[in-house]
Amino acid sequence: MNTEKKDSANTQALIHIENLCFNYNNNNQDNADNKPTDYEYVLKNINLDITEGSFTAVLGHNGSGKSTLAKLMNMILTPTEGKIFINGLDTSVEDNMNEVRRTVGMVFQNPDNQLVATIVEEDIAFGPENLGVEPDEIKRRVDEALETVGMTKYRLHAPHKLSGGQKQRIAIAGVIAMYPRLIILDESTAMLDPMGRQEVLNTIKYLNKEKKMTVILITHYMNEAVLADRVIVLNKGEVYIDGTPKQVFSQFEKMRKAGLDVPQVTELMHLLHEEQKTNDSIKKYAFPLNVLHTQEAADLIESQVKK
Repeated sequence: MNTEKKDSANTQALIHIENLCFNYNNNNQDNADNKPTDYEYVLKNINLDITEGSFTAVLGHNGSGKSTLAKLMNMILTPTEGKIFINGLDTSVEDNMNEVRRTVGMVFQNPDNQLVATIVEEDIAFGPENLGVEPDEIKRRVDEALETVGMTKYRLHAPHKLSGGQKQRIAIAGVIAMYPRLIILDESTAMLDPMGRQEVLNTIKYLNKEKKMTVILITHYMNEAVLADRVIVLNKGEVYIDGTPKQVFSQFEKMRKAGLDVPQVTELMHLLHEEQKTNDSIKKYAFPLNVLHTQEAADLIESQVKK
């Protein structure tokens, strides 16, 4: 079995991506070098490291390559060019698949696509059973996973009778029962109402902060992205912006050029900042462009009014 690890300082990263390109139609090769033309690439020249214990949000409009990147990190797809190393293991080596998928768990947009049993606890046990975990250890993991996502009292319920947020929490429990070091959530709140979305976000934050699990959250919601330590913005298959939430969302015009919004309070501060140029009555106030939270903006405005 070929499980040789990359011998490099970059093995300190849980995920190391170098010169990654991906093309869904590898057979459509019509240039002199017998390689796909640029417009056919879904991802181009991606170079990233994801460190253990981090919380990263990935943003981008439809077609930017977000979900494709997630599937490449879980070996659902393999790179057309370049490499991805998961805990040092090369994802282009088929023999590494089982170990990679033990390391990287995925939660998809529609929880119904991940629920396979008629009883909640049996659904959560499905993954560990497939990994060959002993029955006593499976029971312990199921108990632990249910407690982690706050769904212990629903263990004997039918998954299809649960709310959307509850289903997604069960889907997350099924993944964490396999003890991955990294969990990727691909638009996992997109189909939920605000209450269900908050339930899932609370679970994600708990897994990252309390369980020290590495999290990659792919999302369209800017207010979810501000919860992360790092935000990566993809645009036309390339890394467009990469930084902390404050660094990324303060680049208002650049985000707009990529067809993306910023948190509403950040947009408000930007509008006030622009208004200062023509409105003398507010020139004495400061409106920073890196404000991310409503309470932060309220405190800032209150402190200036009191001066």
